[in-house]
Amino acid sequence: MGQYINEDVRSLVQTQLTQSQLPAAPIDIQNQIDHLTKMVEGIAERMPEKGKKSFWQRLFN
Repeated sequence: MGQYINEDVRSLVQTQLTQSQLPAAPIDIQNQIDHLTKMVEGIAERMPEKGKKSFWQRLFN
């Protein structure tokens, strides 16, 4: 009985996921990237000058 319920629930969830997840349009992805870039730049602007390092300096410091 439990196995039947698990299979039934799994089937239902898989069906809902495949129907509801459409690929994002390129413009939507670009908008998300722009938003994240602005957030990171805002955080970087609040850092003290002394603490500012490039990405590569932080990565290989």
